Amino acid sequence: MTRILTTFDDENLETVEYNHEQEIISFCAAFRSGDKAPLNKWLTEADEDDYQTHRKKIRTELDWDIRAVDKKRKSLSRKTAENTQGRAVQWEETLPFGSKVEGAPLFSEIAQTIQTYVVLTSEQANAVVGWAVMSWLHYEGLTKAPFLNIT
Repeated sequence: MTRILTTFDDENLETVEYNHEQEIISFCAAFRSGDKAPLNKWLTEADEDDYQTHRKKIRTELDWDIRAVDKKRKSLSRKTAENTQGRAVQWEETLPFGSKVEGAPLFSEIAQTIQTYVVLTSEQANAVVGWAVMSWLHYEGLTKAPFLNIT
């Protein structure tokens, strides 16, 4: 498969033809000669479309069963979980309020504010406020939390 890649910097616009299949062939040749890093890196980082497009070429070049290629990709993905979907979440530190806060009046005020926008009984509003406050506790170290099921 040949792709057209367009690259540019501040002054130049360059379009080049990029043959991904030739790259796969060179990765497989390196793999056969003992340098496994380029193919392993590609198997780990390739998106699913590229992988599906080129997995048969890898199978042909290495004379592997297609299931062996899939298994290799899966095992590499498990080993390098930090390179897969997602990224580390950085939380900002929560600073305490400047003075002591009384919980009951704060809960009541939050419940009243919610009831300004949502029709709820006082018991339902209290449950929502309890869940919201609990979500802050979850952030501060609580490891289990119930779901708030609104129907």
